[in-house]
Amino acid sequence: MKSSPLYPYMERVDNFTKDKPQIGMFVFYGGGKTYMSLKWLERLYEAQRPIFPVLVITMGTLINQWGTEITKHCSRKFSLIQGNTNNRLKALESYAEIYVLNYDIIRSPKVRYALEHLHFRTVIADESVMLKEARTARFKAWRKILKATPFRALLTAKPIMEYTTDIWAQMLFLDGGRTLGTSFWAFRYKYFDPGPPWDPYKWTLKEGAGETIAKLLNHTCIQIKQEEIADQLPPRIPNPVYFKMPSATQKLYKELNDEFAVTLPSGHKYETKWAMGKASKMHQLCQGFMYLSAWKDRWVYDVGVHAILNGTCYICNEKHRSSLDNKPPYAVCWTRTEANWEDIDHVKLNWLEENLSLIVDSGPVLVWSCFKAMQYRIAKLLGKMGMHFGCIRSKLTQQERTAVVNGFNSGSYDILLLAQQVAAPGLNLQRANHAIFTCTDFKAALRENAEMRCLRLGSEIHECITYTDLLMENSIDTIVQEAIRDKLDVAEQVLKYLQ
Repeated sequence: MKSSPLYPYMERVDNFTKDKPQIGMFVFYGGGKTYMSLKWLERLYEAQRPIFPVLVITMGTLINQWGTEITKHCSRKFSLIQGNTNNRLKALESYAEIYVLNYDIIRSPKVRYALEHLHFRTVIADESVMLKEARTARFKAWRKILKATPFRALLTAKPIMEYTTDIWAQMLFLDGGRTLGTSFWAFRYKYFDPGPPWDPYKWTLKEGAGETIAKLLNHTCIQIKQEEIADQLPPRIPNPVYFKMPSATQKLYKELNDEFAVTLPSGHKYETKWAMGKASKMHQLCQGFMYLSAWKDRWVYDVGVHAILNGTCYICNEKHRSSLDNKPPYAVCWTRTEANWEDIDHVKLNWLEENLSLIVDSGPVLVWSCFKAMQYRIAKLLGKMGMHFGCIRSKLTQQERTAVVNGFNSGSYDILLLAQQVAAPGLNLQRANHAIFTCTDFKAALRENAEMRCLRLGSEIHECITYTDLLMENSIDTIVQEAIRDKLDVAEQVLKYLQ
């Protein structure tokens, strides 16, 4: 290995995982899981274990990061499996000791066939929560391809986030059921009680079951929490900002809640018979807009402001002439297309307009949203305010995504707009000392992951990290916040007992 452990907990992980053929490394966000997994590989190699070829399965946005880390920490030959099907097949045909690819690559039958004939000896499942559902075609395909692979590792910050049962499939992938069994229902009935007759699907842990499960996991898994380095990190300051919903929006909100249908000021009508559909639309109303149709990548109907890098717009992904080409890497372009949402109010946008410039004066800021329309509305506002910003959204190439992050970290701009669904994992944004959540996704994993982008090793340069939540009073905004806290509490029923 080219690198040495930087923190005492890394030595503890190294000592625990040494010579173990199957391991689970549950290490806090930004804690060096990649380095420690490479160290585990080197330990096995030194013990003359036949570990090659190695397969690393990760999220698509983290593939290049793995390449960087392998180059930095060891001298192993690696191949990054990216691009179209032909490029992926060529990369798989080339000789390497470590192959890095994303979970969804097996959708291609040709790629799946190539993977089956590489006979991997080791697999590292990075962000292993991607394997938490054993019923999916993805899980079944990977389990079939890797059925004879003896050396395995799970890497994630928290193996349990939404439901305690999330851990079962991950352990099935790790050790074939040796720890928690091969039957999900046997596992559930052994450690959980079903809910009452009026809510039979609300399964809860039996008394003492959390500790029992943790003791079983302790044989092969180790957990390092952020609390172990709490003295090296700045304190986190929660800053909820509550708004009273405008009367016109409140009327629409109540109509939708009561009738499962609503008529917008434009005359557009929406109706559903599904509670989740209603909840999603109510969540949109809390942000001051509502989608009129299925999302398409289109900008608003009036003049919009787009962020440009090398002539390509990050908002609409089109080529545009820039009015500020002399200020690389970001500039402004103008376009006119059709909208597919309706603006209802501008309460949260007005708050950003009044406060964001003051916040930026005290340090760089991340602005999170969970709706594309909200991200675009904020981008338009910032453009009209004359503020330079970066934007991470879906459909960016890895090169474009890296350029956006580098632009922020190098100080080209101090505002970074991010979508929780695509930007939460793997980003190092310690330069920011403030994160603003205009809205939060229902998934606890996305929220916690987003928070950890700026609170990690390296953020000790700040006195504190402030988290500002923009919330409509007595609405689904606050319900989502409470639900996320409850989900994190459920996860701790097992994780608090892990070594």
